[in-house]
Amino acid sequence: MATISEYKSAVLKLGSLYISGAKLKTTEIAVRFMSAIVLGAIALIIVAIAVFFVSVGAAFQLAQFMDPIYAFVIVGAMYLLLLVTIWAFRRSLVVDPLSRILSRIILSNPINLKDDETDSPE
Repeated sequence: MATISEYKSAVLKLGSLYISGAKLKTTEIAVRFMSAIVLGAIALIIVAIAVFFVSVGAAFQLAQFMDPIYAFVIVGAMYLLLLVTIWAFRRSLVVDPLSRILSRIILSNPINLKDDETDSPE
């Protein structure tokens, strides 16, 4: 028959295992979230540079047919129109996809390491 001290040590060990598991899960979520942020920032920088060069090229092409100032104003107006469109549809373009991505990261199932199960497609 087990004594109270044995039960106490078993409960304390179980508690420390749960705490360690929570720390590992939190670390995994934080790493995945931060790596997604870093990759998104890198992609944003690269896309911004590409869009800048395409915009300048488009403005110079328009400048062949009109005053260069108006060409750059037209390109800028196109970006303002794009901004207004994105703002109008921000829920379906930004909020919902971001919510899905974050919920997948946070609520993902842990990797199953049991030997008796095979990899099956989900």
